[in-house]
Amino acid sequence: MKRIIIFLALLGLAFSLNSCKHKQQEQTVKKEVTLQRLNPDEFEKLISDTLNVVLLDVRTLQEYKESHMKHAIQIDFREDSFVDDCLKKLSRDKQIAVYCRSGFCSNSAAKILLENGFNAVDLMGGYTEWVKAGKEIVSE
Repeated sequence: MKRIIIFLALLGLAFSLNSCKHKQQEQTVKKEVTLQRLNPDEFEKLISDTLNVVLLDVRTLQEYKESHMKHAIQIDFREDSFVDDCLKKLSRDKQIAVYCRSGFCSNSAAKILLENGFNAVDLMGGYTEWVKAGKEIVSE
């Protein structure tokens, strides 16, 4: 009886360790996806290629309407439908240049895009740094 209990305990331990190993491998795969963060000058150079780059503003619609970067499309990162909207509106064949107000939400949004098979980059410091650098904006 003791042998059966020991055998079952060892079997359970083996399955547990194998499960942990699998989870560790999944985490390693996710860490290999590295987000490129660009300063305003680098970002400006990248988005000048309007044929191959989509400029994505992840701020609220109200913020977007106040002012935004020329040629930007808007998908609100805070909406529950963010991922679905991106899957519907964006192409995996183009690079996605993402920005928000300060760079925090766009960083998270760009990582989500990367995890969903998009080629995304992020503007360091967000729209605030873009404006400070004297870059072009559009007001409605």
